[in-house]
This record gives sequence, C-alpha cells and structure tokens, in this order.
Amino acid sequence: MLKSYVDDSGSDPEPGGVFVLAGYLMEEPRWDDFAERWDAQLKRPYAIDYCRMSDAEAGEGPFEGIDRIHRNRKVMDLAQVLYECNPTSIYCVMSWKDYIAHIKGQVDPRLDNPYAVLFFKILAMHSELQKRLNEGIPQEIKDQHGIAIKPVDFIFDDQGPAGLKCLQWYSTLRDRVQGPDRIVISNAPQFKDDRELTPLQAADMLAWHIRRAYSHPKEDRRKMFDLIAQSGLWQYEVSPNELADIAYAFKTRVNTEMLWE
Repeated sequence: MLKSYVDDSGSDPEPGGVFVLAGYLMEEPRWDDFAERWDAQLKRPYAIDYCRMSDAEAGEGPFEGIDRIHRNRKVMDLAQVLYECNPTSIYCVMSWKDYIAHIKGQVDPRLDNPYAVLFFKILAMHSELQKRLNEGIPQEIKDQHGIAIKPVDFIFDDQGPAGLKCLQWYSTLRDRVQGPDRIVISNAPQFKDDRELTPLQAADMLAWHIRRAYSHPKEDRRKMFDLIAQSGLWQYEVSPNELADIAYAFKTRVNTEMLWE
C-alpha cells in the first residue's frame, strides 16, 4: 500500500505570496521506519513534542525557550531523517495574486475555495506520477514483479470546514474518473492532526521550505533541499489560464473534472 502525507503552507494571502500543498509518498512499511526515526530525533536534546516549521522559525509552541541556533540544529537533524528514508517529494503551488485575480469573489461563495484547487491537483499529480513511472516497462516485467498502478492512502493535515467540503466534492470526482486515475484515488482521503502524526510534520517541513523558496528567493535553501528532497521534486504550478478556466466552470456548478485536469 502506498501512503501519501500532505500539508499546506501559505494559506493566508500575502503580497507576492504563494499557497503550497506538499508532501511525501512512500510504501506503508517504510513509513513505519520513518516514524520511529523521526520520533527518536524529536526526543533527542533539545527535545520537543512535535515539529512545525512556523514554530521553529518563530521560537513558539514546542520551540519556545530554545535559541535559534539549537532550533535550526533540531530542524536539520529532522531533515536528516528524510534524507535517510528518501520518500518521494511532491508539491503543487498557486500564486495568491492569480487566485485573487481569476477566482476570488467571481464565483459562488460556496465554491470560492483556494484549498480545493490544490487538493484536487495534488491528487491528480499522484496519479500522473505512477503512470509516468510505469511508462516503457514491458508488460511481462510488470507481471513478473507485480508492478501496477496502486491505490494511495491520502492523509492530509486537518483543514476543518475546507477539508470537509473537499471530501464532499471528492466523492463526485471519484465516481466520474476512469482507469488508472480511479484506482489511485479509490480510498477516501483522511484529515489528521500534524501534532500527532510524524509524517505530517515532515510534509509541513517540505511545504514550508517550498513556500519560502518562492516568497524569499534570495534565501539559500540548497542544503535543506538536498536533505528533504534528495531525489528532486515532483512539482506542478497552477497557471493563471487554468484558474480562469476553473472560474468559468464554477460559474454554474462545481466542476470537479476541471480541478483534476
């Protein structure tokens, strides 16, 4: 079973800012190993209960009272766990400027949901990733080694009402897509607390650093990305034209196919 843990960053609009949904994909047994390693690192000096990058940056929450040098050291130690486990990193990003220009206030308020745009796009990315990885493999090799498109268990950080709305729309989408896409999203996504699930803390770390890379391009993040995305990033940027098409489709109803494509 494949499991993907996904978190967001940049959900509050800011000038020149972006909204990011990012996470990691890996087989379930490997996630068990990751969780043990991450938890052990949390407990090492300076011990913290959980890691959120916004808290690490501000010295708040579990990082309160820890000086910046040791906060940075703790983050790098946790990043080393990601380097050792090497899950597949994946993200989708959208400019707030583009969303405000093309969708905000221009569709039914019930459909004015920036999280939904990235939620459905990242589901589609997981399907596309599996299809790409299976391209060019002869069928006899696939049969011999059990290579196939697999369902993914999606676990997102809790989003409150926005997450519940996405789940309602998700069921409609799942009934409409066909073939490999339907296999990948056959399991309903779950929303959990990142304070309780260490893989979601890793997703938070990835999403936060990706957002900072877009909004603060002069900051050097090469060393961090070498650790948390050593095999590169499977990425997708939502274009202004896509948002305009989504807005047009949303004039009358929630067109989940537009969010998937």
